[in-house]
Amino acid sequence: MVTLEEVNGEFNLTVDYNSCRQFCSACDRIEDAVVCLESYIFPTPLEWFLICLHLGLFTIGVVGNILVCFVVLRSKHMQTVTNLFIVNLAFADAVVLVVCSPPSVLQSVTETWFMGDIMCKMVIFLQTTVVSVSVLTLCAIAVERYFAICRPLKSRITLRKVTVTVLIIWVISAAMASPNLNNYVLEMFRTPELSSFLKRCHLGMDNQMEAVYTLFLVTLLYIVPMVIIGIFYLIISHHLWNVRVPGSVVRNTTYESGYRTHAEVQLASRKKVAKMLIAIVLLFAACYFPINCLFIIRQTAIMDQYTESPIIPIVFMFAHWLCYFNSAMNPLIYNFMSVKFKKEFRNVFSCHKRQNTPLHQESTWFHSTRMVRQPTNNSNHSSCRMLRVHEVTYPALCELSSHHSTDGEIKLNGGQSV
Repeated sequence: MVTLEEVNGEFNLTVDYNSCRQFCSACDRIEDAVVCLESYIFPTPLEWFLICLHLGLFTIGVVGNILVCFVVLRSKHMQTVTNLFIVNLAFADAVVLVVCSPPSVLQSVTETWFMGDIMCKMVIFLQTTVVSVSVLTLCAIAVERYFAICRPLKSRITLRKVTVTVLIIWVISAAMASPNLNNYVLEMFRTPELSSFLKRCHLGMDNQMEAVYTLFLVTLLYIVPMVIIGIFYLIISHHLWNVRVPGSVVRNTTYESGYRTHAEVQLASRKKVAKMLIAIVLLFAACYFPINCLFIIRQTAIMDQYTESPIIPIVFMFAHWLCYFNSAMNPLIYNFMSVKFKKEFRNVFSCHKRQNTPLHQESTWFHSTRMVRQPTNNSNHSSCRMLRVHEVTYPALCELSSHHSTDGEIKLNGGQSV
């Protein structure tokens, strides 16, 4: 006869013996153990609350990230280098929510894997891949912004190079995650009556190798990227807030400012973009910090003291929720910190068909202005003039340098479409 103690010892699964004995008169028979485990697997009220939070994030995040991809890919003027990296990040965030969220919630609540051996390998592989894609994309954005702002003469990133970079990111991420296809295995209890309950998808390594592998992933996918990204954005911030880029004069229609140089307009725009990207990185670092700490702590003797605590599954579930919170909040950051993304989102929801003009700007000032490109004999420059709007004419002329544009277009706000 198999006792519950033998079941727990064989599978190394935490079972609340007190609740078991309160529910059953005796847990010595296998039938009683099955009934006890069914009660153990069913979600608690707190777990139901966390499930609802996951469901809300899942809906907001998937819709929001798909919307980000849609507005960039449908509008030609939104397809800049930075925005295409953001599309890749949004796609990865959507996959994180679709692939990672449901299985992790199910396993955190039941502490059991119900989806079989193949899904055990594939889900972990995809989870590691998309998280790697997110991290490497953030690194690529930081590097691209560094060259565009601090080394503009060396910045020759074209849309084709962005596409190649994105493909390389996915290949590297898949290669980094490929060991999981072999290392993760599904363990189950040998008794057929309990095989539907006592399963777990975990690393098929000894404790020492598992600790080394976990530390390797945390270092490679979190610590090193955050240090690299932090260094690049420190340099970018120092450059933006301490150095002015020379430029030509642009007429400003605000009553307070009068004339502003093109350098001032460009600098202000780049600061906004930098703030948005830094906010995305800080959110990622904050949301992934708890789960990475738990991964490391789980490999130490500290976790052994709390293996029977019912709060441990809740802690892991909340840590995973923070990761999905990061993926769901990125579209909201774009909406609140980017005027152009906000406008595109509004156009989608209002079913307003906008004109896809590469150089199109609607001013938020008292008088609306629009700028168009007029070709000149000089191949390196294009002239711009104000058009008559609402019977008010602004006859100012400006010269906008086009050699910084990565795709051959003249763009306002320092070449940014964010």
